Amino acid sequence: MSFLTMQTNVKDWSGINSTAKVKAAINAVYRMVVNKFFWPQLTVRGTVTLVAGTQIYSLDGFSPTFRWVKKAWYRSGTDQSPIPLEGNKGIFRNAGSGGTIFRFRIRKRTSDFVWILELDCIPNQAFINQHSEIELEYYYQPPDLSVDGDVVRFDPGDVQVIEFMAVTLLTGKQSDIAGFATFDQMAKDALGDMEDKAINFMGRPVVPPGNEITEVDFTSNAEEDYGRRIG
Repeated sequence: MSFLTMQTNVKDWSGINSTAKVKAAINAVYRMVVNKFFWPQLTVRGTVTLVAGTQIYSLDGFSPTFRWVKKAWYRSGTDQSPIPLEGNKGIFRNAGSGGTIFRFRIRKRTSDFVWILELDCIPNQAFINQHSEIELEYYYQPPDLSVDGDVVRFDPGDVQVIEFMAVTLLTGKQSDIAGFATFDQMAKDALGDMEDKAINFMGRPVVPPGNEITEVDFTSNAEEDYGRRIG
């Protein structure tokens, strides 16, 4: 559904005819919905080219814009099969090089607040000759809707979530209590359906709260299985 069609629907349902206000409301809700969940619709792949002696790599140049990592791996130098990397929040060494990379972490660089990829081992040229890139599957931040032909990066059936919530925002500002209540409930129901669909796609966790699951509980060499949740 185009941005223009969304504007038309929101104007019809809210009674607000200001194009500027309607556009602002749609984009405000769009950003909120995007940031509410790690949506499977908003994933892409990117690559980081390794450089000998370099442990930290900026993700600022990724397009579309990097939001958070889903999984990371490099490929075997013999058969190109994926070798998964483990995400880690620990402190990595900052001296020495060589050896095999097992872990990575994503963090914001304090100097310029840019997302960076940090490896647990500093790659040397011998490692890079076998594995030249780190591959990422990541969640991205879609841009705001701008021109009338822009399209929301969600399934067509989910666009009504953004429309209903935009109407709620606009009617609330206009003190339209009845309209607000109606579209508020519709928005909550539609967003709940959207979240359920995403969870069903990704799989539901089978480990109860307070317990942990490790890589040895479920292993697979199939690339399509890596990073999937069990359920």
